[in-house]
Amino acid sequence: MISNQTKFRPVFSKKEANILALPINEGYIYVAEDTGKIFLDAEGRRKQIGGSGGGGGGGSSSIIWSTGDEEIGNLVKATDDASDGDPVFYIALSALDTETIPDIGALIINSDGRFFKVTDNTLNEN
Repeated sequence: MISNQTKFRPVFSKKEANILALPINEGYIYVAEDTGKIFLDAEGRRKQIGGSGGGGGGGSSSIIWSTGDEEIGNLVKATDDASDGDPVFYIALSALDTETIPDIGALIINSDGRFFKVTDNTLNEN
């Protein structure tokens, strides 16, 4: 189980081999540009959590980087919570590091260390 004290830190590397050679750093998230694979260091080991798995650095990862900021207004907390009691947030497409609308179920890692799961991908003009 990941401690609630764990801070998540994204690290980008040109080569997966460089990532695999690093020591375990609890809470670090690594993105390999050459393979598109994404790894998380947790519970004392490195786990692949996403990415294309193929060469060429592309692929359709369901993990998206975001720079959403509540002060700027491109990350907004909804007034109502979801049916399961979790808070609901809206993130502007301009805050996402993607050119397409994320699929439902995609994981968004925000620059402030928070994670969001896409539960609705309907565009809202507001």
